Amino acid sequence: MFAKYFMTAALLGLSVCAQAQAEEKYVLYKKGSSLPVGTKIVTKTRVNTENMKMKLADKIDNGGSILTQDLSEALQLGKDRIQLEVKESATVTKMKIGGKVLPEQKKQGELLKIKLLGVRKDGKWDFKPANASLQLSPKQQQQLGNVSFGFVLNDCYSEVPRSVGETWDDGHGYLKLLTGVDQGLQGENKVTFDEVVDYQGQQCAVLTRKFHVTVRLDQGYSMKMTGEETTIRSLSQFFDL
Repeated sequence: MFAKYFMTAALLGLSVCAQAQAEEKYVLYKKGSSLPVGTKIVTKTRVNTENMKMKLADKIDNGGSILTQDLSEALQLGKDRIQLEVKESATVTKMKIGGKVLPEQKKQGELLKIKLLGVRKDGKWDFKPANASLQLSPKQQQQLGNVSFGFVLNDCYSEVPRSVGETWDDGHGYLKLLTGVDQGLQGENKVTFDEVVDYQGQQCAVLTRKFHVTVRLDQGYSMKMTGEETTIRSLSQFFDL
């Protein structure tokens, strides 16, 4: 009898806790917020693009996969200043054209070991080499957006308070950052607030993002991407962990 009562009380407690989370509103972003000066941020990124399909000259048997892995370290120098350095970066590309498997290609990141300085002005981050005399190549300029993605993305969040269980359309800001394209872009980008958890000693929001996007390129080509990702976001520091 006691065991049954205890179990009922425990289940009731979980139900009340979940209901309280669902009713409470949480702020995910505050404009101009930053981590404490001196904070070191280590970011590991693994992007695996699989089952790519390409249509070239009416041949469908084209495609492959691209695996990119990065390790970067950032240091908060001031409220609107960050030093960023890519410590490790490599991309492995496997392709098949016309049914023929091409040799695997391995390539290091263009910005490997180059220290970058990020400055936020009017709510937007701008990253350049810390060494002002260093001129970046076009390929390095292109990759600059990738290594600073997390910081730029952080300012794409809305200040609208959200509830656990809520799903909303997050606009095209994320899709533009992901594809590097501003125009000719169609798609959907939705975020769901799954739950609130304690992570690394902080109260955090668990967010799931689901998206699909079609980008129209030059010469009539198009690119389609579909994805899903889970993010743990600090509710006190307003930063993805």
